[in-house]
Amino acid sequence: MDTFEAFAAARFSPGITADGVALVEDRLVPGGRAIAKRASTPLERAALVREVELSTSLALDAAPAVLAFVVRTEHATVYFERASGVSIGEARLTSRELQEVAVDLLEALGAAHDRGFVHGDLKPEHVIVEVDRGAPKVRLIDWGLAAPLGSPARGGSHGYLAPELLEGAPAGIATDLYAFGATMRPAIHSDDAAARALRALCDQCVAAPSDRPTSVWAALAMIGIVRPDPGARRTAPLPGPIDEDPIGQSFSVEGPSGSGRTHFVQRAVRHAIARRRPIVGLRCEAGYDPIQWIADVLGFHVSIDAERRASRAGTLLGRMGVTLVLDDVDHLDEDGVVSASAAARAIRAESNGRVLYVGPGELLAAELVAAGASRIALEPLGARETESMLEDVGARSDDATVREVMRATHGLAGHVGRIALALGRSPELGVDDALAHAIPPVDSRRGLEAIDSIAMARGLITRAPRRAATILRNAAIEPGDAAERDRLLAQAEMSSGRLRAAETIYAELVMKAAPSERARAELDHARVLERLGRHVDARASALRALGGDDVEIHGDAAVIAAQSTLALGDPTGAAQLAGRGLEVARDAVVRARLHALVSDATLRTHRLEEALVAATAAVAEARRSNDPAASAHAAARVAAAHGLSGNPAGAREAWADALRNAEAASDVTALPPFVMNLATADHAMGEYGAARDGYSRAAHLAERLGRTASLASALTNLGGLLASLSSFEEARAVLGRARTAASSAGAKLFEAQCDLLEAETWVLE
Repeated sequence: MDTFEAFAAARFSPGITADGVALVEDRLVPGGRAIAKRASTPLERAALVREVELSTSLALDAAPAVLAFVVRTEHATVYFERASGVSIGEARLTSRELQEVAVDLLEALGAAHDRGFVHGDLKPEHVIVEVDRGAPKVRLIDWGLAAPLGSPARGGSHGYLAPELLEGAPAGIATDLYAFGATMRPAIHSDDAAARALRALCDQCVAAPSDRPTSVWAALAMIGIVRPDPGARRTAPLPGPIDEDPIGQSFSVEGPSGSGRTHFVQRAVRHAIARRRPIVGLRCEAGYDPIQWIADVLGFHVSIDAERRASRAGTLLGRMGVTLVLDDVDHLDEDGVVSASAAARAIRAESNGRVLYVGPGELLAAELVAAGASRIALEPLGARETESMLEDVGARSDDATVREVMRATHGLAGHVGRIALALGRSPELGVDDALAHAIPPVDSRRGLEAIDSIAMARGLITRAPRRAATILRNAAIEPGDAAERDRLLAQAEMSSGRLRAAETIYAELVMKAAPSERARAELDHARVLERLGRHVDARASALRALGGDDVEIHGDAAVIAAQSTLALGDPTGAAQLAGRGLEVARDAVVRARLHALVSDATLRTHRLEEALVAATAAVAEARRSNDPAASAHAAARVAAAHGLSGNPAGAREAWADALRNAEAASDVTALPPFVMNLATADHAMGEYGAARDGYSRAAHLAERLGRTASLASALTNLGGLLASLSSFEEARAVLGRARTAASSAGAKLFEAQCDLLEAETWVLE
């Protein structure tokens, strides 16, 4: 039995089913949501691991908490807590609040720079602001394009990419600061002193590279925030041997809320991530026993004595080398204390794995020590440690201030750190005002601030079908849950590429489904049939779903039916089916897809005006959905209709719209083809300079993203343009690069085009 697979099914739903990003539910947090990311190729796995490491190295509130993380030979997956709040572009902030956001953002970038990395994709959508009791809290999300200082950029978003990056310059501090300026300046609306200072900083950041601030610390100084050199900072050491990598050990991490417990746990998580250790993190609530929950997940029957169940769970965790982090364990009742102690003894007996019990009360602490746990007491800070924390962030640190801070915080390290930051940013604040400004109210729904879990949600089940099947078969599944179990298995087969196995399961589900569930089963079956290329069967199954009584799925069914019909060479039938779906579909994204299918179908029958009308309707629906990915796809259909209608100006405008929306959706892979199509429209309009720049830019982006087919296409078009401008020698050099890329991508058509164009250059010359 794979423990991590079992945790996955119990905690997250529905999980991530393919490489990319997905929004999932965290069942252990009321109303909780998580952002799941998965990567399979070696480069993408390394990038995802780097993103997790960077996220956990930032200040506590600077990045979303890591809820779950696993690295396997074949994949890596992470689940981030979904950041609440709005993007900086949507936030309504005063100049003072905006300055606090800027300080937080610069310090987060500085933390990454100190570790030798750039963010690489800073833009408004990645700066999430939450106003909490008047103090804005900032999360800098999506570190997926982070790159080492001095290395080639891994992508980014137009409008926020420093110009020198598009010319081949390496990523560095200056390029992150450019993105900072481009992100923050549009958010400044007032004209008071704070706004003018921040606007001046932003203008400086988007200046020429040599005129930008040399570091984030220099940028902070421009708005009056002075920070000591990071290399000279003194940080009060945290107690305990957690960094010594002990295994087979339990720790009783003792200290009240605000004593630095979260900081301690975050350090333990970073330590485990660096060593690729599996971690399971759970928060304890009143009346909730996390050890018994783990035992339930692992399938230990409830008829077994609770203490024995807890011991067996601890034994299995120990054998697998899991680090178990339980936060707020002072909420455990007497039964929970018994379970926690039994698990600690079992893990110690296995001489493998670790347990951190965070915040135990006196009863549990005594039980844990008796079970062999090591005590880690987070004692109050003394005057010298408090002074050091104030000095580290440039706050006043005179004796009177130190005494006031110690009085207000009782020396609790977490509270001292927050007050120090508030005083460093706003020296005019009194200590009590800084305390009220800096310490947010407790949110009982939040889990660990920085906790990492190897319990891999359903996304892992779909990527490990054999192990997932073993867990599901061993679990005590009630008869009424059998269909759900089979659906999960089918999803697992489908996401792992075993489409035929998935199709077999879905076919059985269709036969077994009750009449009220049959239409949805047919829809699931149609999806896998479409992916198998069995368009006739997919259309038949989708039509049966479309003919069922479940009106909610008729739109999705019409999409698959129309796609299959179009693939079978019947554009008229596809348009009719898409129109049928539009009669009942209510979801804006589904309606956008249906209108786009009508546009594609009518384009194939050369009804260009109808195609443009349908594509325009797709754009309207996509905008109504507020889904930038749908808007990008719809705008691309408008562009195609204009292009085939001989309207390059309209095509150019639509491709620009598609590009803007692809950037908003962070769809980096769409950038090369969209930029190239913009260039094609410029080419058709006779704007050869713009076309040349566009083709070059598309090729540059494609090369950086490793998209060899897109690179071949862009270079082929560029070579053709150069040949038409009589730049024959340059054209042949570009076509040589295009031929190499085409050969690497297996794109025979581009190879043939390169040969033809090169031959033409010799004839024309």
